[in-house]
Amino acid sequence: MSGFKRPNQALFKIECYDGKFKYPRCFSGKTCRITQEGLDENNLDLDEVHDNEVLYMEGEEIHFKCKNGFYHRGQPTGACSELAVSYPTCSASSSV
Repeated sequence: MSGFKRPNQALFKIECYDGKFKYPRCFSGKTCRITQEGLDENNLDLDEVHDNEVLYMEGEEIHFKCKNGFYHRGQPTGACSELAVSYPTCSASSSV
């Protein structure tokens, strides 16, 4: 499609995880990249639905989950904004 690009042509395939298909996405415009460093610094993992996605479109909401033993009040959600990911932070205390 004109105006859209694939983030990584080698990864442009349909995959099946736990009986659910994960389809490749094409992006137009700006994207943000999830980094392992960003996840580790904030005690996060990606939620089960998004666990293999590292690129998100500008303005897109990103759903995380806290690593085992860490907590966040409410759903830990971030966003792709101005080419950067806003990461929520999970704490070791359950009284967050």
